[in-house]
Parts: sequence; C-alpha cells; structure tokens
Amino acid sequence: MIPFRLEHVIEQTLRLKRSINGSLERKAIKDLTGMKIPESQARDVWSSIQLHKWYLGERLNRDVGLRTAAIDYLENIAPQF
Repeated sequence: MIPFRLEHVIEQTLRLKRSINGSLERKAIKDLTGMKIPESQARDVWSSIQLHKWYLGERLNRDVGLRTAAIDYLENIAPQF
C-alpha cells in the first residue's frame, strides 16, 4: 500500500522544485490531461485546477481526484486551452 496520496506527492514535488516560469506545473497538467498549456499561464491554471478539485469534492461529497478535476476544469470551465 502506498503511504501517501498521489495528489499530496505531486503537490510536494511541485513545491520543492518550483520553477520561475511554470514549467513544472505545465508538465503536471500535460501528464494529467494530455493538454499543453502556455508556460506563462501554467501556474495560474494549476492553482485553479486545485481549487476546482476542492469545489468538486465538496459538491459531490467525495474526493474526485486530481486527474478528474484537471480534465473537468480544462474541458468545462476553461475550454480555451
């Protein structure tokens, strides 16, 4: 059994290796959704995805997962990407 939740591990990795231009967030978004986000917007989109994950979890009364939240956010909330 894995001792940490995947979302926690991803977030801690991004915090420890935060880059100036958002390239780590861009890679995380690409890995989760297959969508390429401009580096200039990746950090803001990543924050929005995390907030969206929380809102979905509260609304559905369960953890929806980071991948589900990312895909839902980029397809339904911010489809311009």
